Amino acid sequence: MCLGPGASPMPPLQEGAECGPLVPGTKTPTNTSISIADLNPCPLKACCSDWGFCGVFPGHCNDNSPEGGGPGTKKKGYQNTCVSNCGNKIKQNSGAPAEFQRIGYYEAFGMGRDCLWLKAEDANTDGSYTHIHWAFASIDPSTWTPVIKEGKNEWADFKKLKAKRIVSFGGWADSTEPGKYNITYLATPSSLCPDEDRSLTWSRPHPSA
Repeated sequence: MCLGPGASPMPPLQEGAECGPLVPGTKTPTNTSISIADLNPCPLKACCSDWGFCGVFPGHCNDNSPEGGGPGTKKKGYQNTCVSNCGNKIKQNSGAPAEFQRIGYYEAFGMGRDCLWLKAEDANTDGSYTHIHWAFASIDPSTWTPVIKEGKNEWADFKKLKAKRIVSFGGWADSTEPGKYNITYLATPSSLCPDEDRSLTWSRPHPSA
């Protein structure tokens, strides 16, 4: 119990904690306006539990702290409480964005079907798509070179589309099948893009994502 002026001491650090003041290496904030509960916030504004874990379930998001209680204190009978980004109410944006985007996937692999396929030149005839992904490119494991295998006859027309064109690698099978997913694991941005003017963004770093 603190009776004099000053800040409350930091709680013991906890190995494996993901958020809040329990994360190993966390220092006491020098700015007294910063609550220790707001240290190490969760990505994507997920809830941080008093045990130091991020999530969006009741055990992470429900605020069971007593009135006037410090971070991590709980009402009698509760085992969990939220310390930051609490609650799971749907929040609206302050206003509409300055512009809207419409994103589509051109299924190049669909050209192998007998029907229900679409030529690349017809993928954005009304011009409503702002971004179009090529689904999918592959990686040659012997050279780490990006290659177009499926629908390669459509590649030239895809590059002419009047939209931001994005190449997506892999697909479901390449992310989960034992004979394929290791290629994506081993292919790093540095091995694929030695040129500084090129870059890759990994949207699915793990097969289970």
